[in-house]
Amino acid sequence: LIVASDGIFEFITNQEAVNIAAQCDSPIIACERLVKHAYNQWLVYEKRTDDITIIVCFLNVNKDPPKDGATGSTEDLVELAKNMYGNRPVRKTPRGVDDNLSSSIYDKENDNGEQ
Repeated sequence: LIVASDGIFEFITNQEAVNIAAQCDSPIIACERLVKHAYNQWLVYEKRTDDITIIVCFLNVNKDPPKDGATGSTEDLVELAKNMYGNRPVRKTPRGVDDNLSSSIYDKENDNGEQ
Protein backbone atom coordinates (compact mmCIF):
# COMPACT_ATOMS: atom_id res chain seq x y z
CA LEU A 1 0.00 0.00 0.00
CA ILE A 2 1.50 3.33 -1.04
CA VAL A 3 0.08 6.62 0.19
CA ALA A 4 1.99 9.54 -1.24
CA SER A 5 1.80 13.17 -2.25
CA ASP A 6 1.80 14.35 -5.84
CA GLY A 7 5.54 14.97 -5.42
CA ILE A 8 6.00 11.21 -5.72
CA PHE A 9 3.51 10.63 -8.52
CA GLU A 10 4.27 13.66 -10.70
CA PHE A 11 6.86 11.74 -12.73
CA ILE A 12 6.42 8.16 -11.45
CA THR A 13 3.48 6.00 -12.53
CA ASN A 14 1.50 3.96 -10.02
CA GLN A 15 2.87 0.73 -11.49
CA GLU A 16 6.46 1.99 -11.38
CA ALA A 17 6.04 2.90 -7.70
CA VAL A 18 4.62 -0.55 -6.92
CA ASN A 19 7.46 -2.24 -8.82
CA ILE A 20 10.09 -0.27 -6.88
CA ALA A 21 8.42 -1.01 -3.53
CA ALA A 22 8.01 -4.71 -4.36
CA GLN A 23 11.78 -5.06 -4.79
CA CYS A 24 12.45 -3.81 -1.25
CA ASP A 25 12.81 -5.85 1.93
CA SER A 26 11.03 -3.33 4.16
CA PRO A 27 8.63 -0.39 3.90
CA ILE A 28 11.36 1.97 5.12
CA ILE A 29 13.70 0.98 2.29
CA ALA A 30 10.79 1.28 -0.16
CA CYS A 31 10.12 4.83 1.07
CA GLU A 32 13.78 5.78 0.76
CA ARG A 33 14.06 4.41 -2.78
CA LEU A 34 10.84 6.02 -3.94
CA VAL A 35 11.77 9.39 -2.44
CA LYS A 36 15.21 9.25 -4.07
CA HIS A 37 13.74 8.22 -7.43
CA ALA A 38 11.06 10.93 -7.28
CA TYR A 39 13.62 13.57 -6.29
CA ASN A 40 15.88 12.60 -9.19
CA GLN A 41 12.95 12.70 -11.62
CA TRP A 42 12.01 16.19 -10.42
CA LEU A 43 15.55 17.40 -11.11
CA VAL A 44 15.43 15.93 -14.62
CA TYR A 45 12.20 17.73 -15.57
CA GLU A 46 12.18 20.83 -13.35
CA LYS A 47 14.57 23.28 -11.71
CA ARG A 48 12.88 22.67 -8.37
CA THR A 49 11.10 19.89 -6.50
CA ASP A 50 7.65 19.64 -5.00
CA ASP A 51 6.91 18.24 -1.56
CA ILE A 52 7.74 14.53 -1.53
CA THR A 53 5.79 12.70 1.16
CA ILE A 54 5.22 8.96 1.31
CA ILE A 55 3.99 6.12 3.51
CA VAL A 56 4.50 2.50 2.44
CA CYS A 57 2.90 -0.49 4.17
CA PHE A 58 3.47 -4.10 3.19
CA LEU A 59 0.21 -6.01 3.49
CA ASN A 60 0.28 -9.78 3.76
CA VAL A 61 -2.84 -11.79 3.13
CA ASN A 62 -2.59 -15.45 4.02
CA LYS A 63 -5.72 -16.48 2.22
CA ASP A 64 -5.83 -18.44 -1.01
CA PRO A 65 -7.89 -16.85 -3.78
CA PRO A 66 -11.19 -18.56 -4.59
CA LYS A 67 -10.68 -21.57 -6.87
CA ASP A 68 -13.66 -20.69 -9.07
CA GLY A 69 -12.11 -17.32 -9.99
CA ALA A 70 -14.68 -15.31 -8.04
CA THR A 71 -13.53 -12.18 -6.28
CA GLY A 72 -13.88 -11.74 -2.54
CA SER A 73 -16.56 -9.68 -0.85
CA THR A 74 -16.42 -7.02 1.83
CA GLU A 75 -17.63 -9.64 4.28
CA ASP A 76 -14.64 -11.81 3.35
CA LEU A 77 -12.28 -8.93 4.10
CA VAL A 78 -13.94 -8.22 7.45
CA GLU A 79 -13.71 -11.89 8.42
CA LEU A 80 -10.05 -11.97 7.34
CA ALA A 81 -9.28 -8.87 9.42
CA LYS A 82 -11.01 -10.38 12.46
CA ASN A 83 -8.94 -13.52 12.11
CA MET A 84 -5.70 -11.56 11.72
CA TYR A 85 -6.24 -8.94 14.40
CA GLY A 86 -8.96 -10.31 16.67
CA ASN A 87 -12.28 -8.70 17.39
CA ARG A 88 -12.83 -4.97 17.54
CA PRO A 89 -11.20 -3.25 20.49
CA VAL A 90 -13.49 -2.75 23.46
CA ARG A 91 -13.85 0.84 24.58
CA LYS A 92 -12.77 1.38 28.14
CA THR A 93 -15.01 3.21 30.55
CA PRO A 94 -14.53 6.98 30.63
CA ARG A 95 -11.99 8.38 33.02
CA GLY A 96 -13.44 9.12 36.39
CA VAL A 97 -13.07 11.89 38.89
CA ASP A 98 -10.54 9.85 40.85
CA ASP A 99 -8.35 9.42 37.78
CA ASN A 100 -5.33 11.72 37.82
CA LEU A 101 -5.54 12.11 34.05
CA SER A 102 -8.95 13.80 34.22
CA SER A 103 -7.71 16.82 36.13
CA SER A 104 -7.27 20.09 34.32
CA ILE A 105 -4.79 22.89 34.75
CA TYR A 106 -7.78 24.97 35.83
CA ASP A 107 -8.44 22.58 38.74
CA LYS A 108 -5.05 23.30 40.24
CA GLU A 109 -4.24 26.18 42.55
CA ASN A 110 -3.02 29.40 40.95
CA ASP A 111 0.21 31.12 41.90
CA ASN A 112 -1.46 32.84 44.90
CA GLY A 113 -2.50 29.52 46.45
CA GLU A 114 -6.17 30.06 45.52
CA GLN A 115 -8.41 27.68 43.62
